[in-house]
Amino acid sequence: MPASVKGAVCLIKLDNQIVLIDELLTKRLSLPGGTIISSEDPAWTAERETWEEAGLAVTAQYLIAHDGKAAYYYCTPVSPAYAYQNINRFGGHSLPVNTAEHFGRETQDALIINPQKVKADEYRYPDKWSQIVAWFTPLPTATVFYMENTVSKASKLHQTELSQWRFDVYHSDIRMIAAYVAAIISLPLWLVLLIPSALSKFGASHTLKLIYACTIASLIGLVAQFGFTAAPPWTYFGITPHVPSQGYQMPSVIMAVMTALAIMLAQIKSWSWLNINVLGMVFIILGYFTASVVAGNFFLIDGFAGIALGALVAWHIHKLERASETPFATVLASWEVWFVLMLATFVANYFWLSPNFIVWGGVLFVLTVTAPFLRCYVGLTDFTEELETGTTHFTTRHLWAIALLNAAVFSLLTLLSYSVGYAGYLGFALESARYPLLLVITALLVYRTVIRR
Repeated sequence: MPASVKGAVCLIKLDNQIVLIDELLTKRLSLPGGTIISSEDPAWTAERETWEEAGLAVTAQYLIAHDGKAAYYYCTPVSPAYAYQNINRFGGHSLPVNTAEHFGRETQDALIINPQKVKADEYRYPDKWSQIVAWFTPLPTATVFYMENTVSKASKLHQTELSQWRFDVYHSDIRMIAAYVAAIISLPLWLVLLIPSALSKFGASHTLKLIYACTIASLIGLVAQFGFTAAPPWTYFGITPHVPSQGYQMPSVIMAVMTALAIMLAQIKSWSWLNINVLGMVFIILGYFTASVVAGNFFLIDGFAGIALGALVAWHIHKLERASETPFATVLASWEVWFVLMLATFVANYFWLSPNFIVWGGVLFVLTVTAPFLRCYVGLTDFTEELETGTTHFTTRHLWAIALLNAAVFSLLTLLSYSVGYAGYLGFALESARYPLLLVITALLVYRTVIRR
């Protein structure tokens, strides 16, 4: 094997269909496989990676070919292979991927599909797809057993929710509509736009508290998800979500963030529960909750766990603020707090590789650099009344300008990511840098319009 060969993959033929991985990081389909670990036999690499990504135990029968970078093996299942009889969004049949070790980290789904149904640009390396199909076609096929669902493998609590009505909803247009509604409500772009709006309405101190609450709720929620490893409802029917899913959903991070922000905003403004703003936030939270449950993004218990986590985060921040002798905003306006959180994020990403941790690491790096400017220039040092609570030069016009520029940059990055593809390092870098870059733009514009003034 040439030294240039750094990876090994499996070509698996089940019921005359090819086994592919729906990758979470690249948003493309790929063959199960990965990087050859030092001194590891390439055939073992192909077998190990297939188990980790697809949950299939296979044996590498023989080497088909290599392309100078990866070795391609013909692999067969060690035990009977099972797939869902339902047709997923690719036109194939999903495998019970929620048992795979890398589900929710690298893998969103694993499926078998007629290779003729796969477009070249849907594959991670489009220029290699025709050659892969040519290698695959003459291979012997193995038997696959189709099943309706794996509800019996779920917990008793989840089995109650995974009833026939839920299955009927999954096959209706309601599920698709609900999925897109949930995706729009949970778009992280709203959080980026929240920063200049909060600065305009509440001042620097409260804005830092809101950012901190969002950060803590997200990081604790993400770590908890990998601790509980509770698969979302759609995995029990093999119906791939209409929009990319981040794997595990217990607890729901989005529910935790929205709940924490809603409670803290109500505390900041001393709103009653019947205030129109509070009712509006409750309506948005319940809307996202309902849409996500109908779409199969998470179970009811996952959503309630997210609400509980968000409430606990808001309560502890309020308690910490009251108990601290130093004003809490002063603590948050120091680079040390965000630097420690950034290190914690990178440590978490080391153990559980996830695009969410990578994005949060970038965001926290930006906050590490920019937070001290708020302390030095917005008044957190001398705590004068005028500078502490008022951003008198920050008008609605500035807010709209920041919002429109962020939306334009967001759209441009989306087009660039689509044009270069997500498979390469450039596409992944663009996707990972999207929200940190928007935060940088927001910080620079706020600095120009408020701080330098």
